[in-house]
Amino acid sequence: VLHTARELPSTNDAVAELRRTGLPSPQVVLAESQTAGRGRRGRQWESPLGACFCGSIGWTFTGGFSVLEGLSLAAGVAVVNALKRYGMAGAGLKWPNDIMVGNAKLGGVLIELQAEANGLCHVVLGIGLNLALPAGLAERLGREITDVQSCSNGPLARNRLGGLLLDELLQLLARYEANGFAAWRTQWGELDVMRGRLVEVTGLERPVTGIATGVDERGALLVECDDGLVTVAAGEVSLREA
Repeated sequence: VLHTARELPSTNDAVAELRRTGLPSPQVVLAESQTAGRGRRGRQWESPLGACFCGSIGWTFTGGFSVLEGLSLAAGVAVVNALKRYGMAGAGLKWPNDIMVGNAKLGGVLIELQAEANGLCHVVLGIGLNLALPAGLAERLGREITDVQSCSNGPLARNRLGGLLLDELLQLLARYEANGFAAWRTQWGELDVMRGRLVEVTGLERPVTGIATGVDERGALLVECDDGLVTVAAGEVSLREA
């Protein structure tokens, strides 16, 4: 089921509503713009009209939450693979769900889950990707951002890139329950922009500072601290100067 719209509050919310109406999985919603798009931890995701890829996919898994460990990381790999097929090089991944070019953010992944008592787990996988941002947006937001147009040669082919993104993500979802994060862990490590760098993780009982050394088999971040290796399952990660 594919729905497109000029503007929606949130493509993730639109997919969730389609599922509630009983439409079969997968449900796919694309929009030219979102007025209430969400990033991590409820942050607003800026998506000016026609400037971003705003898309969400609804998928139902039968094995419960445990089979979904690392899914947001694997989705990042799928997005980078789509960008490579499109002809754009240089994209990397920052744990847990940011698409990066150098230190500038290109996009992100947002996964929302709902489990049922019978073991079904409904996933909404949202992708926000900057395509051609208006001038001055980075200054207004106060952080480094970039877009596909700036990192590619030739005119922006939005429909072609959108098709590649959906192809990679639907393949990922179809394979994930059987393969888990293990099938994507090596490639995620090759795209990791934090590995070997000093990081600080906040949002925990106490901040964790150390050298990022990759992720474990469940997709948790590994940080080598002065007192040993720390496994981080959730939190906010910032790169720090050594």
